[in-house]
Amino acid sequence: MIENTPQEICDVAMEMDDRLRGIWETTEEDEELQKRFWSFFKPSKEVPVFRCRTGTKFLQQNKELLY
Repeated sequence: MIENTPQEICDVAMEMDDRLRGIWETTEEDEELQKRFWSFFKPSKEVPVFRCRTGTKFLQQNKELLY
């Protein structure tokens, strides 16, 4: 684990704000990146389903981590 940069924090905060205001537009590629990221985490008895998201811009800029 490493700390997020100030820019990564800003990017995800802006994404969250856009999502809350209902103006965020996602793409099929973005959804696929989310699925790939969360596929690394296996559900457990304590956490059967993951309902959170990872920052879209972070995933777009770090695709190599998902393959």
